[in-house]
Amino acid sequence: LPLAQPRFAGLRAGHSEPENMTGFQGKMEDFSIEGTESDVEFGPVSAIGEPGKSEAFEGSTVTMQPDLLRGVGLGNILSCGPKLLSQNDLQDRYHLSETLENLDMFISHTWRSNRVMKYFVLLYVYNGELALKTGYCVAFATFAIALALRYFADVEFPFVHLPCPGHVVGASLEIRQSFVCVLCGGLAQILVLFLGHTLPRRSISAFFDKVCISQTDPELKAKGIQAIGSILEKTDEMLMIYDTDYCERLWCIFEIAAFSRTHGFQAIAFRPLILGLFTVGMAIVCLVGCMSMIMAFCIFDLLHIMQGKSSWPAFLAVWTVPGTVVWWAPKFWVCWSLVCGRKHMLSTIPNFSVRDAKVRDEKDREFVESHIISWYGSLDSFDMSVRTGLLKTMKQALGPDYQAVPYKAIIFENSSIFFALALDGIIVLPWQSDTLAAVLKCVILACGELLVFHPLFIFASCCLARVTIGLHRSAAAVSWVVMIPILGLWWPLWFATVHNTEPYISGSMLIAGAVAVFLIYRSA
Repeated sequence: LPLAQPRFAGLRAGHSEPENMTGFQGKMEDFSIEGTESDVEFGPVSAIGEPGKSEAFEGSTVTMQPDLLRGVGLGNILSCGPKLLSQNDLQDRYHLSETLENLDMFISHTWRSNRVMKYFVLLYVYNGELALKTGYCVAFATFAIALALRYFADVEFPFVHLPCPGHVVGASLEIRQSFVCVLCGGLAQILVLFLGHTLPRRSISAFFDKVCISQTDPELKAKGIQAIGSILEKTDEMLMIYDTDYCERLWCIFEIAAFSRTHGFQAIAFRPLILGLFTVGMAIVCLVGCMSMIMAFCIFDLLHIMQGKSSWPAFLAVWTVPGTVVWWAPKFWVCWSLVCGRKHMLSTIPNFSVRDAKVRDEKDREFVESHIISWYGSLDSFDMSVRTGLLKTMKQALGPDYQAVPYKAIIFENSSIFFALALDGIIVLPWQSDTLAAVLKCVILACGELLVFHPLFIFASCCLARVTIGLHRSAAAVSWVVMIPILGLWWPLWFATVHNTEPYISGSMLIAGAVAVFLIYRSA
């Protein structure tokens, strides 16, 4: 299950051809984790209290000196934490960078966007694939050890009973659920996601302005800023971490212009800002939510709640109410944000004009526009290039409107549920004649949840967001309150179908759903 990673022409990071991630960050006016950054716009060197860069640009651009091409390992950037991505961070970290002959990545972003969300994007880009592989390896290793202990040493693992119509606790058809594999595999995935950059492995050399341009030596700082165009020429790929504000900032446009004139727009890896929050945040939520549900069912067992034959209303309420609060509503919010962002972006680029870009100090505009004219002949030529080339490339990268969330991001954030349903469900099955059929049901249930029906729920959420995006806020809110729980019914219905029908019936439904997923997400 390889995740989308930046593509590098030199392949020094150990990755091959690119895989574009889809989606876009929605309107963030009402959202903040720690508060958005100040509205003051800074350029590539925004960290040390100098309000602008105009003083450095009064001279003409000089030929880049070899020692100005500096890079820093992406792991070193992550080790500094989200604070490094804030324009209010005044600490000098120029010593972390080193002189290189070529760079894997140029990190392009706006300092106005939320630093924590940018940090999450970088975590997913650099540590995501390793975290996913580690989580699965640990979960399956735990599963193998648990089976061996149970078979050879008669060790019984703790479990809870899951309510389902037609199944009674204490009968041969009772549904058991443990937590050993999900706890070990889920924790391993989260730990590697946040700490994987500290492990000894190949690093990605990146240009990050605050680290690779001196913040204390004014002369060296001016030369570094003037050399950004040349630095971009020697960079294999641009990682664009963007939101709705990105294409309105003059210095972001300058970076696009400098990079695309030699590499084209196809070498830009698009990463929507909110996608980091979805992958990292929801991975944590899924693990915590899964363990919380197991604890709740443990309480049910102790109090003998729902241990008789469950009624359908009670069964649906038990699964739908907490599921909506913990999982479905937050995931719908991400879908709505991505759909809003896509609509904003695709309506903005056709009218793009570098003359309308925002910059704090108008003296910077002269420097940027003069370079764009020297590269493209005129500002109008660059505007047309963005309106056609960038728009076409972004549409290809973002995919269709209904595919706002990448399939690989969905698989990543939902892995803990698979560990619980498939692995933890099997290790506590009673040894009896129909155990193989029960094992097959666990596998069908988990694969359907991870690979088919949960991605279809995300697809339906994106469709709901598209339908309600033009409604008045109150009307849209009412639609969401009604529709999100209804869409969330897919899980209890799939759970009951698997456990109350023969495997060939649920297996046929799984195959049909897989065909639908392939048609929807085939370009993801």
